[in-house]
Amino acid sequence: MDDPTTPICRPFDAGDERFVARLRNQCFSAPLDVDTWLENGHVLERDGAPVAALLARRCGQWFGGRPVPCVTVSSVMVDLTRRGGGVMADLLGPVLDRYAEAGAAIATLTPSSVAPYRRAGFEIAGFRYRHHVSPQALRRGQEKDGVRWFEAADADRLAEVYDTVARRGNGPIDRDRSWWHGHILPRVRSGETFAVVAERDGTATGYALWDQVPAPRGEFAFWHRVRAREIVWTSAPAARALLHALAQAGSPGEEISWFGGPSDGLAGFFDAPVLMDWVHPWMTKILDCPAALTSRGYNAGLDLTLVLGIQSAPDTEASTLRLAVRDGRCQVEETDAEPDVTVEATAFASLFTGRSSAREALALGHLKAHTSAAVDRMDAMFAATSPWFFEHF
Repeated sequence: MDDPTTPICRPFDAGDERFVARLRNQCFSAPLDVDTWLENGHVLERDGAPVAALLARRCGQWFGGRPVPCVTVSSVMVDLTRRGGGVMADLLGPVLDRYAEAGAAIATLTPSSVAPYRRAGFEIAGFRYRHHVSPQALRRGQEKDGVRWFEAADADRLAEVYDTVARRGNGPIDRDRSWWHGHILPRVRSGETFAVVAERDGTATGYALWDQVPAPRGEFAFWHRVRAREIVWTSAPAARALLHALAQAGSPGEEISWFGGPSDGLAGFFDAPVLMDWVHPWMTKILDCPAALTSRGYNAGLDLTLVLGIQSAPDTEASTLRLAVRDGRCQVEETDAEPDVTVEATAFASLFTGRSSAREALALGHLKAHTSAAVDRMDAMFAATSPWFFEHF
């Protein structure tokens, strides 16, 4: 007979609705989408009663031009009266193990607090950046594509445009059909989020998704600010068309904002400084190092080998892998050879995504190397643009 005091992590079911709805309201002031939880939810029981819950979704994440199998973790909630005492570990551990066994190489989340996830093996691996500027600074009079409202039949076209752009980035989510229809499009279909499509000669060249935020109290009620969730463009005329549409959507003189990379190309279309008013980290944990290393892409011009040691905890023996990078791919095999570089497992997540460098990890004491050349080889492997993505989950 099972011990009733043993923590049990299990899939969400209809009987959990009241408990999880209360948690969502108390933790995030947010409603409960029962269908989403039935598909992706997990609940932790202690002493026969539910005490915590989270969502976990399978997806991919683009690194080096290739998608790495990933599980995203969100809506992590612990009952107020049961916080502490290892509840987070009892909840996260079994869920991550389950997804790792199913093929996930990494896990990614956007934290409300960093410390508990560091204890669970996650590390800051990238950021979400929000830019803002006055629409009056948009440069006028240059070629731009046509723009029209989004239609239901455009869903696949938006996905194609997004994939074209996302694979060039470092960190964007590799969205499958279920991600689009479960995470992106419902707000558009409900009217909460507006959407337009840029096109040329009948071909989609970009799209924009945005919310219109009411003006602060004391201003005219009809004033509003444009908060773009995504501006995705494949050409300069497409970018101009989308920015022009957003500039017209907002109230005169009010700012527009959007999420993008730290050196976002849209800034070049304005004749005023584009400022950054909000930055939030996301965190990653490597669940399966060989799978993560072989899944991602690398600079096609690299031809190098490296013996990498990954230390799961201080004063423990590192697991050692021989890496061979050629033609944009990495071959991995276990080895007993002396590591050229040894890195802490949590710090390796930041190196893997390109958020940190081997030189920085060395200076911080998270990495040890036999030679300076070995550090240079590791930096060459993971050199990339700063990691970021659109989503908050």
